[in-house]
Amino acid sequence: AVRNAIARRRQAENDLTEANDRIAQQAQAQARYVNFAARTMAISDRALVAAEANLRGKEADFKRGVASESDVSLAELALFDQRYYSYVSRLDFLAKIGEFLGTLNQDPVVAALPVK
Repeated sequence: AVRNAIARRRQAENDLTEANDRIAQQAQAQARYVNFAARTMAISDRALVAAEANLRGKEADFKRGVASESDVSLAELALFDQRYYSYVSRLDFLAKIGEFLGTLNQDPVVAALPVK
């Protein structure tokens, strides 16, 4: 019975060590995913600023008579598309942060609650 108890304890310790290693690897991978999503979001935000500037330029060209109404409409459509992609990239970033915090078993909302 003592040998069986010692064997079960060693097995449980090995299982715990393997689980800790697996969680550490998951956290490292998810940290990379968060960084990648942050870079994608930053690129998307810069593209959104460029699309807004493009629309302003097309509107100015239209007022001067250099661009047509369809050019302005195409710039508006490009801006709407870029807004959509910016929202999607922001959503992806927030989802990756959530997964990462879930892996670490950290919840910023719960951490901010007052302790009674």
